Amino acid sequence: SENKNISIIFNSCGSENTKSIIGKFLLKRVLESEQVKLISVRDNIENIKKIAGDQIAEKKDVYESDDPAIIVGRAYGVVKKDTNIIGIGIISNLAYVNAHSRNENKYLITEDYLINRWIEIIESLNNLGYECKIFSNGGYHDNAIAYKLKKTININIEVFIPKSPQDLVEEISNYKAIFAHRLHANILAYSLKIPSIGFVWDDKLIEFGTRTKREKFFLNLKEYDTTEIIELFNQAIDEGIDEAHYNMITNNIISDFKVKISKALMETP
Repeated sequence: SENKNISIIFNSCGSENTKSIIGKFLLKRVLESEQVKLISVRDNIENIKKIAGDQIAEKKDVYESDDPAIIVGRAYGVVKKDTNIIGIGIISNLAYVNAHSRNENKYLITEDYLINRWIEIIESLNNLGYECKIFSNGGYHDNAIAYKLKKTININIEVFIPKSPQDLVEEISNYKAIFAHRLHANILAYSLKIPSIGFVWDDKLIEFGTRTKREKFFLNLKEYDTTEIIELFNQAIDEGIDEAHYNMITNNIISDFKVKISKALMETP
C-alpha cells in the first residue's frame, strides 16, 4: 500500500491485548503508517493506545464501532424461523487456555468440565420440551469437541458443522435461541434477532453484551449453576431483542460504512 499509495482503513477490528514485544512493535509500526487513515475497533479502544501510544488518537481517526457482522442477516437476506430448536454453540477448551493469560485465569476450565456442563444444560432443555442441536463455527478443535459431546451424551442429538459463513447464518436462523461461547455465534444470533446466552471465555464477549444492552446474558460458566443458567435462558426468551436499540446499532453500522468508504476514496489518489 505504501508503494502504490493506497489508503488503509481498519474496520471494527478486535482489540485484544498482547504480551508479545515483537507483536506490539509490528502492530505499532503498521498503525503509524501514513497509509492508515482510520482505525475503528469493536471493543476496548484502550488496547490500541497501549500498543501504539496515546498520541495515535491525535494522528489518526480512532474510535469504537459495532461489528459489521451484526447486519449479516440483512446482507444474506436471511430471517429467523419459528422453531422450538435451541442451538448449542460449542467451543474447544483450548480457546479458554489460549485466552487465560490476558484474562487472569478467571474463565479457565477443563474439557471434561465443559462437556459435563453442556450435558446438564442440554438435559435441562430437553426436560422443558426443547429440541437441542449442537453446532460449531467451523473451527477444527471446536468441531472435534462437538462430536465428542455427541458421543458422550446419552441423548440422540444432531451436530452441524458449517462449510461457509452463509451456512452458519442459515443454520442459526433455524433456532429459537442459542447458547454459545464464540463471539460471532452470538453476533449472528443478534443479527437475526435471536436471543443468546453467551458463555464468556474472553472479555470481548462482555463488551458485546454491553454494547447490545444484553450484558446480563453473558456469563462466566464457573459462576452459575445449571438452574440459574436455565432461569436466564427463560428470561432471554421472554425479553427477546430490544428492537429500538437493534435498529440504532444497525443504522449506525451502515452510516459508519459510508463514512469510511468516503474517507478511503477521498484519501486515495
